Amino acid sequence: YTTDGYVKEAVPYIMHPRNYMIAKPELLEKQVGIVMSGNFEAKIYDSDTITKNFQLLNRWQIYNEIIKHKAVVTITGTEFKEQLESSIFKNSFVVMKWQQGAIPSEEWRHYLSSAKFLFCAPGMTMPMCHNVIEAMSVGVVPIINYQNWLNPSLIDGKNALLYNSEESIHQVIDRALQMNDSEYLALQKNVIAYYESYYKDYDFEANRNQTLILLNEDSKDLV
Repeated sequence: YTTDGYVKEAVPYIMHPRNYMIAKPELLEKQVGIVMSGNFEAKIYDSDTITKNFQLLNRWQIYNEIIKHKAVVTITGTEFKEQLESSIFKNSFVVMKWQQGAIPSEEWRHYLSSAKFLFCAPGMTMPMCHNVIEAMSVGVVPIINYQNWLNPSLIDGKNALLYNSEESIHQVIDRALQMNDSEYLALQKNVIAYYESYYKDYDFEANRNQTLILLNEDSKDLV
């Protein structure tokens, strides 16, 4: 599950399809340290699928460590939008649970762009989740534990920040929130270059007649 170089036979994982049907979002000034948004229900994500099959912390384990950190603020999507311009989140880790009200998908990347970092957790049955691609598309640096599932693999301190254990979750949060501007801007520049090089465009016509590698949760999703 790792590659230092680009594997041209691998079809890039996509953002949520809706993002390709709407205009490119206006990017916001950085007003948030770290953001995390999604479904964190135990009945869905507290399973051994990710831990057993991929030897990774699952989303439920990750969420329960994150909320112990003193920088975490749990709010709704509406509260996030209303309070963003006040700059109160610049040194915070903002967590938004879908069940409490999410930012509408057509507005998500616009508001996501206000964060320096997105904390990424694995999906339900496979590590790869579309929000890491959405983050990179608007210049937000991913904090991630499934870096080897991207093509090529993300590199700690170059185009991502990595974690792999409960203890390292707290360490990587502190690392992100304490990062100076010059270090962050260099990291962000690399993230933007990575996205534009490998994920922004894909020429299906040029690859029509070759065998392709596709990351997908279920073969029934293929059409």
